[in-house]
Amino acid sequence: MAIKALRNVAKAVNRIFGEPAIRVRFDTDTEEPVSVIFQESYADFDIDGVQVSNRQPTAWIHDTVNIDSRDLLRYGGVDYRISYLEPDGYGLVRLYLELD
Repeated sequence: MAIKALRNVAKAVNRIFGEPAIRVRFDTDTEEPVSVIFQESYADFDIDGVQVSNRQPTAWIHDTVNIDSRDLLRYGGVDYRISYLEPDGYGLVRLYLELD
């Protein structure tokens, strides 16, 4: 019961916060519109200005898209390769991205 409720929450989150992107399929090179929740890359610095950590860009996508790690994601006119996928078990998949 809880999983079904969380899957509905995932759908609502994607519907509310999702932004348009393009999925380019690796096998056919066809372009498909998708909705993603995108997070830019960033870096953390300590008080002395030394970089202590960084994060690559990520995107959340609904698991019904069945995206493949070999697909390309185009967001904001920029092409990203998918480093790896991380399903959350509740209806969303986190994509770890790198510039193509």
